[in-house]
Amino acid sequence: MKHTTTEAAANGPRFIKENGETFVVIRAADFKRLCERAEMAADVKAFKAAKKRKEESFPVKVVNDIIDGLSPVAVLRKYRGMTQRELADAAGLSQNYISAIESGTRQGSDMKVVKALAVALKVPVDMLMA
Repeated sequence: MKHTTTEAAANGPRFIKENGETFVVIRAADFKRLCERAEMAADVKAFKAAKKRKEESFPVKVVNDIIDGLSPVAVLRKYRGMTQRELADAAGLSQNYISAIESGTRQGSDMKVVKALAVALKVPVDMLMA
């Protein structure tokens, strides 16, 4: 196995040739920064594509609350400025059922219920499946 290393400039990348291939060795901090930039570029691309499709975007707090495990139904209901009663009426459900879904004592896994909630909250079904 033939292995050749070239010296790097101060804090720059180091190039290693091994079996006819060239590899680049960089500092971990530089690698992390490159990964963060690539992730940001992917996020920007996804955001632009969603805007082009005229999809609704949500505030960071709404998204983070759902990611952090709060009830998507409760988070989105409050974001829409609805009471449990208003959501229940719009989805054709009882207020007690909405309360049970939001508190986690009852799963809203019946697809008819999930679809009704999604329509009432004006969100895609998958946003309620978190």
